[in-house]
Amino acid sequence: MKKVKEKKPVKKVSDKMKSLMAIYDKLRGPWLKGKKRAVRGCKNMAEDVHHMRSRTGSLLLDTQWWLPVCRGCHHKITVDSKWAIEEGYSYSRNKKDV
Repeated sequence: MKKVKEKKPVKKVSDKMKSLMAIYDKLRGPWLKGKKRAVRGCKNMAEDVHHMRSRTGSLLLDTQWWLPVCRGCHHKITVDSKWAIEEGYSYSRNKKDV
């Protein structure tokens, strides 16, 4: 009888992403410290980083595309992407050159 090879489970996070996230975690706190919230009219302190272009590849660590936001505003930006793009808080994921 042929022995069945055991399948290894797929990693939830790749080794490459794990190392990028470790760097991101070290950058995020100091970068956010003292930053004012970016959404006009918001009175809450910034506690999240919104990645205006994307979190993929090198964009995860590219601070020129980071936006300091409170949790509520971050949720609104994420849920209502059309509004966020119109207001300049996000860029279309389809747009190649920004």
